[in-house]
Amino acid sequence: MLKSVFFYGIFVLAFVSCSPCGQYVGDGRCVPIGSGYAAQFAPIRPDQRGTYSFQFTGLAPRSFHMGFRVFDQDGSPIDEAIPETARPNPLVEIGLLNERYDLVISESRPLQDWEWNHNMVQIRGEGHDETTSTRGDTRFVRVGVKQDGGWGTTFEPRLRGQYTLIIKMLEPDPKARGVMLQPVIETYVGSL
Repeated sequence: MLKSVFFYGIFVLAFVSCSPCGQYVGDGRCVPIGSGYAAQFAPIRPDQRGTYSFQFTGLAPRSFHMGFRVFDQDGSPIDEAIPETARPNPLVEIGLLNERYDLVISESRPLQDWEWNHNMVQIRGEGHDETTSTRGDTRFVRVGVKQDGGWGTTFEPRLRGQYTLIIKMLEPDPKARGVMLQPVIETYVGSL
């Protein structure tokens, strides 16, 4: 009996420590979603000016995408299928600092200019294709990569890195009354 409890404990410990959420500590919560994981923070109203700060540590060292899940007042997703003119459009600034105060992410633009994927909005960093051989082979080169792999709203946290996410609604969208933006940091199985 003691032996099976011991092995079960080792299994659970190994599973938790391998999960991208295994060591998560901080504001919000880290949960499994579909084929991945998400750190989810308190929703923000895009129709009100404000500054919001969230701290966290313990995400696995892999690629994470930061952005917002967009919901209506009933909790139903608002996605890219709705016309652009009906989407909420506050001017949003998003920044991420590590414990050394290095700037990891720094973006500021109207929400309609963010990349919409279902009800997730995020910003893809800049880049270009570069020829790698005389045969014309190319590879994509990221431009403007910051500390901890910050690129657009994507980053790769360090195992023991401590982070502060700062979001500012610089110009609220008054017609977005009833809309909620939930800050999220997501990764998917296979996005190592």
